[in-house]
Amino acid sequence: RAGLPDMSDFKLDYYPCLTSYASRSCPFQCSFCSDPVFWGKYRKKKAAQVAQELIRGYKTYGSQLYVMSDLLMNPIATELANELLDAGVSVYWDTHFRVGAEVCDPQKVLLWRRGGLYRVQLGTESGSQRLLDVMNKKITVDQIKSAVSTLAQVGIKTTTYWVIGHPGETEADFQMTLDLIEELKNHIYQA
Repeated sequence: RAGLPDMSDFKLDYYPCLTSYASRSCPFQCSFCSDPVFWGKYRKKKAAQVAQELIRGYKTYGSQLYVMSDLLMNPIATELANELLDAGVSVYWDTHFRVGAEVCDPQKVLLWRRGGLYRVQLGTESGSQRLLDVMNKKITVDQIKSAVSTLAQVGIKTTTYWVIGHPGETEADFQMTLDLIEELKNHIYQA
């Protein structure tokens, strides 16, 4: 029964959600992030195991809401959504994602939503392509726009994370970030 701690001593009616995880660390090396150093090599559980843990938590404790403590759920999100859909259990999850091609794909994002994903915490970091490159994000401003819009359009609440004051950031870079937030404001749930 690894993966699901015994919470029978807690008064879970005081907590709106439970916490779980599917992976540890991150395969990327963004300049500002210490997670790969702290957690080491990226590793993930099988989607079927994660789905079983969430379903077991729902059946045992009655909680349908989960905050996934992963830094990066992209590699397992599609499989997890499919597993939860196949199980026919309504479990809802909130997690961190990285901007990438799959997050810009409306069909894939809709599948995640149908599979219980209700909120994404998205590492957007900057509206300046120059600064994204300095950060080693390996994403583009256009991908950020597409990802945020696609998530919002299928009903997934999107929290965006922005890094302000990164070494080398100029006033112009900062203004580009403010401009991007303004442009996306109708699609951002929380910044």
